[in-house]
Amino acid sequence: MLPELAWLGLEINEFGIDEFLKWCAIVGAEPYFALNFGTALGWAEYCNSSSNTYYANLRRRNGREKPYNVKYWALGNQMWGPWQVGQMTKEDYAKKAYQWAKALKLLDSSIELVLCGETGFSTWDAYVLKECIKWDVHSLGGSTTASLISMHSIHIYTAAVEHLLNATAPRSAERAIQITAGLLDLAIIENQVPHTVPRQTICFDEWNVWDPARAPGDKGAEEKYTLSDALAVSVWLNVFIRQSKHIGMANIAQSVNVISPLMTTKLGIVKQTTWWPLLLFSKYM
Repeated sequence: MLPELAWLGLEINEFGIDEFLKWCAIVGAEPYFALNFGTALGWAEYCNSSSNTYYANLRRRNGREKPYNVKYWALGNQMWGPWQVGQMTKEDYAKKAYQWAKALKLLDSSIELVLCGETGFSTWDAYVLKECIKWDVHSLGGSTTASLISMHSIHIYTAAVEHLLNATAPRSAERAIQITAGLLDLAIIENQVPHTVPRQTICFDEWNVWDPARAPGDKGAEEKYTLSDALAVSVWLNVFIRQSKHIGMANIAQSVNVISPLMTTKLGIVKQTTWWPLLLFSKYM
């Protein structure tokens, strides 16, 4: 058991990477990992390498012969945040992310890498995109049909006390997507990325209705959602549909118990109000 320093809790590590990937296979989910700039190559080798190397052999000793072939890897998560032990300036992050991206692509050219953004309309986003959306001859083997970075991550949570403001607040995310798309285009133009290189998309890998005052993160962030919140989630989903040409991935945060549509109890699973728009959109949209 180790201290979890970002959220001031404990990490028991009972559910490890092999267990998680087995679970993904069972439920049909695509795994997506966030890396740190210390052990990134080791994790990628463990999951994806078929070579006779240390971490690939460690995976084999743990009972998995074939590589997992994990496709999506984030270059850090919320590295701008003061709660992060490895908090960085935008300048430091851009330098490190770009070099780690090159190394990871050299290890496995099939993976898709996601930059750590902020809200999509911050100086962090503008700077990181300008410095990292480039065509790198070495790590891409000279290919003009491959990109070093596949997506740029942004995070937004919405909430308001008054119903109308709460239900319509996700419209702000639509503007964030449009601004991020513009910043992406600007970086591509200024860095003279060949037009044959696939255009990067946006990874909206944290979105939801969340009021930290109502459900503090350091106390579990167990939101109790209302009908107004369900309508807000519906607006969120409509935003993603309207802006789908810019979206490569969109993940609600989180799935169970923590600001989530599902809550576990001793008697079973409770489906919160926000569960129903997710179900309806998955069936009919």
